This record gives sequence, C-alpha cells and structure tokens, in this order.
Amino acid sequence: MADRRLSKEIEDDQLGAAVMATRDFLAEHRNAVLLVAALVLVAVVVTIVVSHSRAQTRLAMESQLGEALFMMQGMDYTRAAMMLESLLERYPGGPLAHDVMYHCATAQFLAGNPARALELFENLHGRGLSDRMRAFAVQEGMADCHAAQGDWNRAGEAYERLAAEAGSVGQTDRAARMLAEGAACYEKAGNWAGVHRVAGRLTDEFEEGTQGWKLGTRFEARAKILEKTAGPS
Repeated sequence: MADRRLSKEIEDDQLGAAVMATRDFLAEHRNAVLLVAALVLVAVVVTIVVSHSRAQTRLAMESQLGEALFMMQGMDYTRAAMMLESLLERYPGGPLAHDVMYHCATAQFLAGNPARALELFENLHGRGLSDRMRAFAVQEGMADCHAAQGDWNRAGEAYERLAAEAGSVGQTDRAARMLAEGAACYEKAGNWAGVHRVAGRLTDEFEEGTQGWKLGTRFEARAKILEKTAGPS
C-alpha cells in the first residue's frame, strides 16, 4: 500500500511538473504561440474561402452549360457554340471543363465548323478520358469530322476502329453501323480494298440475314461494279 501511495504521489508530482513546464513555455513563447494560432486560423479561413469560390465557379459553369444545352435542343448551334467557347476560355481546367469541351465540339460540328470541332475532339482524346463511353463518343466525333471534311480514308479507318471497340463499351449493336459508315467512306475515296475488307467483316461477324450481314453483301456487290467502272484503287 505504501508503494502504491508513493507511486501515486510521484505521478502527481510529474503531472504537476508537466503542467508547470507547459505554462512556463507558453508564457515564455507567448508571441510565437499566438503567431502559430493565427497562421492556423488564416489557413482555415483561406480553405473555406477557396472551397466556397470553387463551389460558386462550378455552379456558374453548370448554369451556363445548361443554358447552352437548351440552345442546342432548340437547334441554335451557333449561339451555343459561342457560349461554350467563352466558358472554355474562362474555365479551361477541371472535370467539368471536359463536359464543356465535348458539348462545344458537338455544337461546333452541328453549326457547320468541323475543323474547330475536330480540334476540340482531338484535345479531349489526348487527355486520356477515364470514362470509356465518353472516350468512344469523342472518337466517333473525330470520325464524323474527318468525313465532314472529305477526308474519307481517315474517316473510314476511324469508323473501323470504333467498330472494333464497340463491344468493349457495351455498344455491340452499333458495330454494324460503324462498319457500314467505314465502307461508305472508303467507297467515296475509291478505296476498293477498304470496301472489300469492311464488307467482309460485316458478312463474317454478323449472322446471315441480319442487317449487318445484308449491308456487307450490298457493299461488296456495289464495290465490284464500281471498281470495274473506276478502275483499281
């Protein structure tokens, strides 16, 4: 019992000594402690202000993006493109900027500006989008832009790649359409080897009698006729 009392007294003495030492330290370094506390307070306030500012910025972006999308629904593509271009200039970074850029590219394409649309789509593609569906849509936009500019072979190649990737993003039903778009582009380029290759994929990869198979047989038959008329590519 005596040992326990002694131990308790020692502990109390040690605690008292620690309290006294802390008090003396705070008294001696009062200005430094106040400075640290002030810096912590400033950091907290800055964090709150920055977070609020970012929230306000995002809200403003979302509001203007919604307005631009409403214009696109009304087929006012030129005004929508102008508004989205302005948004990109003011807010070039962040995940929401990717949405703005994608819709801006789409608006520019629909407004008849495939060159600018392609520039935006390629910019997005180069950022390595994590959303595979969005990445697929961006590549489709690039293919559409090549076709709109009459770059038929590049468009055909792009559509072929999309057909190969369609299944991996749950777009298997669109694979036949992508191949048909590719065959049509090769046909316009007079690239008969490309038409035969894609037509063969359509008849090989889709069951006989399906729409994809029928498209393949039609492109193959038409290519044989046109190739005789135009000569080999």
